[in-house]
Amino acid sequence: MNHLKIILMSLIGYFYNNIVTYIPSHIIRKYCLIMFGGKIGHHTRIDMCGYIGRVTKLNIGNYTHINRGCILQAFGGITIGNSVSISHRCNIISGGHDVNSPTFEGDHQPIVIGD
Repeated sequence: MNHLKIILMSLIGYFYNNIVTYIPSHIIRKYCLIMFGGKIGHHTRIDMCGYIGRVTKLNIGNYTHINRGCILQAFGGITIGNSVSISHRCNIISGGHDVNSPTFEGDHQPIVIGD
């Protein structure tokens, strides 16, 4: 079952990041993220050409604007508050890898950007 979940999450990520993100309608992009498990507030706008890793750990408040070309790697979780504007091509990365680990294990921590 765990392998099936990994495959499903990979397919969702691929579909959003390679198809949906280029659709010229922020409403469609927003509702696709909600449908894929993201928590997106009212009157929030997500511009085109962005990349989102792990949609299910993304939580964006009301009246927030994610500008064009942003990368949100939410593997550790990303919470963005109300009335926030994330500038063009901003990268928010919630994790990395342990370079001292023989298996290069992931090290993910949550990011919270307040109101």
